[in-house]
Amino acid sequence: MLLSIAMPTRNSARYIRDALQSIRQALAGTGVAWETLIADGGSTDETREFVEAEPNARIVSWSDAGLYDGMNRAISAATGGFVLILNSDDLLIDVGIRAALDHFRRTPDCDMVSGDVLVGQDLGGATKTSPFRSLSADGAMFGIPAINARIYRRDVVVKAGPIWIDAGLAADREWLARLSASAVQRHRVDAPLYFYRQHEGSKTLANDAEASERIWRAECQLARRILADPKASPTLRSLARSAHALATFKLRVRGLSTSDLSGAVPETSLADLARGIGLTLRWRGKIAGS
Repeated sequence: MLLSIAMPTRNSARYIRDALQSIRQALAGTGVAWETLIADGGSTDETREFVEAEPNARIVSWSDAGLYDGMNRAISAATGGFVLILNSDDLLIDVGIRAALDHFRRTPDCDMVSGDVLVGQDLGGATKTSPFRSLSADGAMFGIPAINARIYRRDVVVKAGPIWIDAGLAADREWLARLSASAVQRHRVDAPLYFYRQHEGSKTLANDAEASERIWRAECQLARRILADPKASPTLRSLARSAHALATFKLRVRGLSTSDLSGAVPETSLADLARGIGLTLRWRGKIAGS
C-alpha cells in the first residue's frame, strides 16, 4: 500500500518542517509506504532546503499558477494507489489517518474515507468540526469542503479530473462535487485527519475582513465558471446561481464591486438569494458530508 501525499507550497519555511514531521509521525509503524510530492510555487526562503532534507519527499514542480495548480501538479505526479492532500502550513493527525488507512485495508472497494478537522492557531486550542450528513452537491457548494480531511483512492481522483484553476479559491467546492459522484463507496471515521492552521498568512483562515472578501469573490468566480460549463448538471447550475446571488449580495453590502471578476454575470433572482441564504444557514460551520 503506497500513499501519495500532495503538498502545494510557496515560501512556507515557517511551517513546512512541522507538516513533514506530522506525516512521519502519522505513518510511522503503520506498514504503509508513502511519498510526499511537493509542488513549489517559486519559494525564495528555506522551503526547498527543508524538503530536500526529507527522505520521502521530492519536489515535482518549481513553479505554478497558484494553490490549485500546485495541487494538480502534485496529484498528477502521484504513483500510489491512494492520495491525500496536505497544505504545507497544516498537520496530519495520526489517530484519524491510521483509522482511515485501516478501513481501506478492511474494505478494498472503498473509494474515499473522510474524517474530522481540527481548526485553530495551535493544536492545544483547536476546535473539532465533523462531516455533516452524506456528501452531496449542496454540501460541497455551501459546507466546508475539507478536501484535506479525506483520503481518496487514486483511480477516483483520476476519474474526477483536475481542479479548475481558473475558478478561484473556491474551486475545491466544485471538485468535491465531482468526487462525490465518482466516489460511490464512501466511509467516515470518527477521528480528526488533519489540523487546519489559522494564521495571518492564510488565504481563507486569516480571520479578517479581507479574507471574507477573498472567499466571496472566489464563490462568485466559481459560480460563473460552473454556469459557463455546458457539462455542469442542472443541480450544480442551480446551486451556482444561489451561491453567486448570495456572494454578490454580501459584497454589495460592504460597498464592493465584482467588476474585476472574469466570466459572464449570471442572471439571478430573489429566489436564488433566498435559497443561498437557506443553504448557508443549513451548512454553516459544517463539513460537506462524507
